[in-house]
Amino acid sequence: LAYLKENGYSTAVASSSSKNSVMHHLENAGITDYFDKIICGDTVKKSKPEPDIYLTASKAIGEEPESCYAVEDSKSGLLSAKAAGCRVVYVPDIYVAESDVLKSVDLKFNNLNEFLNYIKNERN
Repeated sequence: LAYLKENGYSTAVASSSSKNSVMHHLENAGITDYFDKIICGDTVKKSKPEPDIYLTASKAIGEEPESCYAVEDSKSGLLSAKAAGCRVVYVPDIYVAESDVLKSVDLKFNNLNEFLNYIKNERN
């Protein structure tokens, strides 16, 4: 997150959880200030797996969905990001994507450090 902030990337949280829950977790982790916008499930009409939250988040940071990376670890998140037209990045956690869901993934990394290295290399 520090790299993204320091290098002028726009960032948003697009979580299907409630705003109170998201803010609690972000504040406890000390990372709230790394995000330009925070869009939560209780602020959109239809939450994940519908695309609304990603469409709202990309608009909030002034980007087209196609130019946004959506980093996800859940089935509903992966499907939501794909339906919105984002570049879908899958970083597995608890959920292991089924083969049909993997078809919606553009990039897969084992952890966030691998994704960061990808971003750094893409920039060069």
